[in-house]
Order: sequence, then structure tokens, then C-alpha cells
Amino acid sequence: MTKKMKDNVWNRIPLQDYELHMKHETVGQLHLLNTLTKKYLEKVNPEIVMILGIAGGNGLEHINNCITKQVYGIDINQNYLNETRKRFQGQIPNLYLINLDISAGNNDIIAKANLIWAALIFEYVELESSFEFIDNNLEENGHLIVTIQENNGVSSVSQTGIETIKSTDKLFCNIAERELLSIADKFGFFRDDYEENILPNKKSLKTYSFVKRTMFRRIKKSFDQQGLMQTLNAQLIEVVKGQVKISCAYSQALTQQHGFFHAGVATSIADSACGYAALTMMPEGMEVLSIEFKINFLKPAKTSKLITVGKVLQSGKTLTVCDGYVYDETETKLIAKMTATMIAISK
Repeated sequence: MTKKMKDNVWNRIPLQDYELHMKHETVGQLHLLNTLTKKYLEKVNPEIVMILGIAGGNGLEHINNCITKQVYGIDINQNYLNETRKRFQGQIPNLYLINLDISAGNNDIIAKANLIWAALIFEYVELESSFEFIDNNLEENGHLIVTIQENNGVSSVSQTGIETIKSTDKLFCNIAERELLSIADKFGFFRDDYEENILPNKKSLKTYSFVKRTMFRRIKKSFDQQGLMQTLNAQLIEVVKGQVKISCAYSQALTQQHGFFHAGVATSIADSACGYAALTMMPEGMEVLSIEFKINFLKPAKTSKLITVGKVLQSGKTLTVCDGYVYDETETKLIAKMTATMIAISK
């Protein structure tokens, strides 16, 4: 244990005090978190699950050993882990408990989990470095479930008569939804569900379900480096293997003399959509360049937004042929059609 971990206030709070506080009638968080754990275990059915801030193992009784083969519990307090082991080592054969500060900036890869459960932990850790840890330990298309506390004008730490728990108030930091979603997006996590539960003390627990999409993150990393796409304020909105969708909102700065989108704008985003569709078919370490394209304009680009879809027609080791479709904001009116050839190059 590092000195920083040892000095953390959570290492001075007995598990009994923490659990008494959490199940106090004015708090009600222990039961709710137990219910949420059960819900998401049954929804995801993970083969490998990792629980951050496992404390005393609340909810582990819902692990189905026929489905979940490995359970990893992470906590900064070794005494919490010791108690969890006593409670559940006979019920969960492959239970691995690890004393770790997930926000310490390490790049540890402990497991490639299908589900990571992070309930009421982000308020006490550095958010970005914690997401780095999660990213390293969650497989592609794996699920991240995050629960954060919304105080709703109430004190961060409820008064339950448990004196030791009051020290956490100095460490507690509210997590704004915008901040959480921004960091999640940066790491390629996409929100696919959300719920809010009101507690007896009028606080609420907000639970967000994310799915890890590495392919989107890979494409977006390259997309964000394109100065022209930034100039056009183009947005990458969908990435699946063999297909990419890009949008571009209307601006007077992007028009030709009649007030329509300029043909150069439509051509540029269609070229990017085709190029990135091709890149989804290429292995890591490769990049893509256009070597040829032809575009036909079918209607004036009189619309509030251009939506362009690039689709792979044929993918080879070196060359990839794509079609690009430029639509209006409803995606019903085809404005232009591109055929493009892309070449794979090493970075």
C-alpha cells in the first residue's frame, strides 16, 4: 500500500460504520445499490465482472456462478477486502480481491471484464485516470455501469450519527452529468441507458449504462485531427464496421452564391465518410488516403444539415472501394452520390 493510499480517509472508516451509515433509514443507499447490482448482473450476464469500490461485497450474493466465472473486487481499504473474502469466498469460487487506487495513474491490466460496476466511487477519485483504468480492463463492447450521487440541495454526507463517515465530506466531489458524459465520450464509451432513483433524504442516485466502442474511438481520434472537419464543424455520429456517418450543420460560411451548401462541403464530408468506412476494415496501425473519387450532385443542397453515409463496397488488403451518400437532414432526400477508392498505408 502506498502512503497516499494509507492516508486516504476511507482507510480510517471501519466497514461496520460505513454499512450502518449506508443502510440508515434516512440514507437507504445500501439496499438500492444491492437492487441495482442484481438488475445489471441479470441484464448483462457477464462472464467476468469487476466491481470498483467493492467495500463489503454488497450485492455479491446475486452472482450466478453458472454464468459469471470470475469476479474481481477492487478497493482502497484492505480491511474491506478481507471482510468480503470472509463473506463470499465459499460462495464464489473465482473471487479475486485487489487493494488498489484506480486513480493512481497506473496502467494495470487485471482482467478484460464484460461488466465493470462503479457505484458511488467517482465522487472520491480523479475521473480521467479512473477511466484510463476502466478502459484497460473492459473488453470491446463490454458494459460500464456508473452510479453517481445527486445531492439536490442536501448535504453531501447525511447526518446519521456515524461520526467516522463525516470525514469523507472533505474528499467528496460532485460529478456533473456533463463532465461524466464528456469523459466517457473521450474514451469511446457510449451511453445506452439511464435511470434515477430518489432516496429517503431527497438525494438521488443516477445510474448510467455505457458500452465500450473502441472502433468509434479509433476513428474519432483520427477524425478529430482533421483541421478541415473542424473548420466545417462536421460531427462523427456513427461508426460500425464498413460504414461511417458524418453530419454537418448549415452555416452561412459554408454556402455558395445561392445560399445552398457549397459542393466542396458535401464533397469533403463524403470523402471523409468513405475514407473512415474503409479504415474500419483495416487493422490497427494502418491509416487511409483517398486515391480517387467521383461525385454526382443530384439536387441542390438546400437543407439545415448534411448527413453523409460512407459504405464499403469491396475491401482488399491495399485498396478499398466505397460509396458515399449525401442526404438532407431527414435522410430521405439524396443530394449527392460518391464512389471512392481508398488506399491503406502504415502510420
